[in-house]
Amino acid sequence: MTIAAGILCKDGVVLCADTEHTISEDRKSQGSKLTLGGWHYPFEDYREHRDRDVSLTIGFGGAGHLPWITGFIQGMNKEVLEEVPDEFDQKVLEESFEKYSRAYFEKYIKAYADNPNHRPQVDMLVLATFSRSRSTTHAIYNIHDNLFLKTDEESFMAVGVGAPVFQSLANVLFGSRQGMWWNRRQAASIAVYIMAKVKSEVPGCGGNTQIIMVGKYSWDHVPTDKVRELESHHLNAEGKMYSGMTKQLIKALP
Repeated sequence: MTIAAGILCKDGVVLCADTEHTISEDRKSQGSKLTLGGWHYPFEDYREHRDRDVSLTIGFGGAGHLPWITGFIQGMNKEVLEEVPDEFDQKVLEESFEKYSRAYFEKYIKAYADNPNHRPQVDMLVLATFSRSRSTTHAIYNIHDNLFLKTDEESFMAVGVGAPVFQSLANVLFGSRQGMWWNRRQAASIAVYIMAKVKSEVPGCGGNTQIIMVGKYSWDHVPTDKVRELESHHLNAEGKMYSGMTKQLIKALP
């Protein structure tokens, strides 16, 4: 059980997750559920063709059985990201992602058991920042069984048992992709609030909130003490908001 989510911003992406791992019904542990890596592909003739000098940052978050999540990430690194063709662009990247994801499902998930209820559960969230020449694009993908999905109208995506609550609140606070105007720091602060609500309402989501802000060529972790400070601030702000709303509701019926 988990919650992991990605948010598209005007200057990058934000990746977030809780840190609670369920070992058994009465045992839990704490640990990171996010993996981040960077790749640089300076092709042989990039000095003459600067558009072939590509930088890529990939963030992973996953819900389900940990060994299969780890295997998915390791396989992606080896089979998709270590070596890429000279004609490498975001379309080629997405095609490679989808091809690898379907092959992983066939080999490690579907082949594990005929009955879907007995198969390992792997629900992957992949964030990509693709930079070449002077352009940078950001995208979020969800791989679940043999489905390969990409954010379209919305600027966020979540996986895990807490995903419905996260996406419901995110839809109110972030809105559509067309209305995407938050920067990474603003989106990260809002994500802290949403994650706190998810952890308080959804059994199996808990522990600390891990936040990573990914830019064009770098990324930053929001320190745990800062997350807790924001959680306290947001809780106080929410209390004031509801207090003011109550006063307005009372006035509505003379």
